Amino acid sequence: MIACVLSAPAALAIAKIMYPETKAPLSDVDINGAMKMSPYTNIIEAATLGALDAIPLCAGIAANLMAALSMFSLFNSILVWIGRNIGIQRDLTLEIMFSYFFWPLAYTMGVPAKDCGKVAELLGMKTVLSEFVAYRRFGEYFIFLCLLKSLLEGNTFTCC
Repeated sequence: MIACVLSAPAALAIAKIMYPETKAPLSDVDINGAMKMSPYTNIIEAATLGALDAIPLCAGIAANLMAALSMFSLFNSILVWIGRNIGIQRDLTLEIMFSYFFWPLAYTMGVPAKDCGKVAELLGMKTVLSEFVAYRRFGEYFIFLCLLKSLLEGNTFTCC
């Protein structure tokens, strides 16, 4: 959660550096004359209608997440089947492929070599799937103390 809070100000600062304001910002303009009356009669009506408007958005996000997770599971099953048919002893999964593909990136981030595989797997899951899946796997690793406690802040920021 801290990483998400820290990312927003950093992104705003970089955006202001890369694209500086050349005109007077809109926040300096007097907008009191441009305000319209609210169509809602009270705060409860506004909150209720806002929540009702958000339902299709939340349903779309949930459907996309379910579709991504099911595709991930399908690809994992196909890779395991291919791996078994060509004689690979260890189950070939996307997580293993992520751990090899993102290993150099994890190492350049300063992760000790013995933990690079797990951090690289988290990086791959976050990049390809979603940070929700990466956070869940990160929680499993942290519960079983597979990662060093010193990597907690870095991995939390990486997953965000």
